[in-house]
Amino acid sequence: MKRGVGILLFSLLWHFSFAQFKRADFSLIDWKTRNIDAPSLDSVAIKLTQGYSTELEKVRSIFRWITEHIEYKVPPRVSARYHYIKRWEDTTMEWRAGEEMTAWATFQKRTAFCEGYAKLFKTLCTYAGIKAQVVTGYARTNSGGKFISNHSWNAVYIDSNWYLLDVTWASGYISDRTDEFVQAYDDFYFLTSPHQLIRTHYPEDIRWALLNDVPEVKEFQKMPFRHSNFVKYSIASYFPLNGIIEAFVGDTLHFEIVTSNKERDGRIGSNPFFDSTVLSHPAAAFVQPSSVMNKKTVYEFVVNSTSTQWLHLLYNKDIVLQYRLAVRNKPKDIAFSLYTP
Repeated sequence: MKRGVGILLFSLLWHFSFAQFKRADFSLIDWKTRNIDAPSLDSVAIKLTQGYSTELEKVRSIFRWITEHIEYKVPPRVSARYHYIKRWEDTTMEWRAGEEMTAWATFQKRTAFCEGYAKLFKTLCTYAGIKAQVVTGYARTNSGGKFISNHSWNAVYIDSNWYLLDVTWASGYISDRTDEFVQAYDDFYFLTSPHQLIRTHYPEDIRWALLNDVPEVKEFQKMPFRHSNFVKYSIASYFPLNGIIEAFVGDTLHFEIVTSNKERDGRIGSNPFFDSTVLSHPAAAFVQPSSVMNKKTVYEFVVNSTSTQWLHLLYNKDIVLQYRLAVRNKPKDIAFSLYTP
């Protein structure tokens, strides 16, 4: 089979299964989840999935249980009705490792921010024998804001394919009138088409867009994408300010970040859970600093292929900024770089 025909056939099969999933009748599953409860994560996962033979049914049951039983924790600056309690101050909570700690806190308190929703979904899926992933990135909201990682959602593996969902946004919304969480289920965010979700959800790791060609989002016109690592360092400014860089093959691109406390940054550990396989993405390039002068860190990148679409700047071995590259082959009559730092 030719490669192009194979890709087309795979795409058609994926879209067929996706359409079948969206048309399925989940009314009985949705009704059953309302009255299910148990004292632990593993026991509630068993109750939610027993009696179901397909992964789709099990995922739906877990998803709807969370939307029915977990309330969004409105930040205190918006509403005083909810009070955030740090996990390490709760002496009654059993200590658990990693993502399960956040999932357990969400399960006990029945309130959470998006991180709690996403990690609870993944943990319950894991107990049910279903592969799931927490995806972090930028979510576009009505309030606007900076183009920075600010949200968590999920990818889930059903019948040999990955699908996307957002259990937080499916659960309800914050009322503009009362500044309180309103529980109102929205089925759009259950197994949402990647082509639709990318309009509002841009992942830090572009693999989790589940698209062969990730489109530009309008925020790139104004600024590069700031990863979650950006906020933990004392980065005061960066250059270029525009997130989309146009260049020719052979050009040398120059980037800079200026920090306000380099000594403090050096004492901060890099992300120990970084997935190094992202570094092998064929359309992405990852750039280490080429020089450091006082508070200024300088990067240089030689464009050697039109296939490079994404450029990530590394600081202290963490990804901090991501640019979109628009690369063309240089015309024969142009013998110099058009890029001026």
